Amino acid sequence: MRRFGITLLFAVSILYGAGASPSLLAQRSSAPVDPNALPEKAKAGIEKNPNSAFWHNQSSIAYDMLNQFDLAVKRTQVGVCLGSGRSKP
Repeated sequence: MRRFGITLLFAVSILYGAGASPSLLAQRSSAPVDPNALPEKAKAGIEKNPNSAFWHNQSSIAYDMLNQFDLAVKRTQVGVCLGSGRSKP
């Protein structure tokens, strides 16, 4: 029981230390993302592989960032259908 307590204390201290230090959890690249360029990148990926759930979902994220929610929903539906093995809606 004592070993469990020590292990738990150690794990909590490691997690707390990582949470208190933002540099440990920071992303490697903090370059700004141009949301206007993302739909073109996703469109190019879809043109290369029209049955790629990944690129349809990336397109959905890009449209969501641009507040084009109707297009985002359509791309999400296509991506979910392709990811589950069903045909496009």
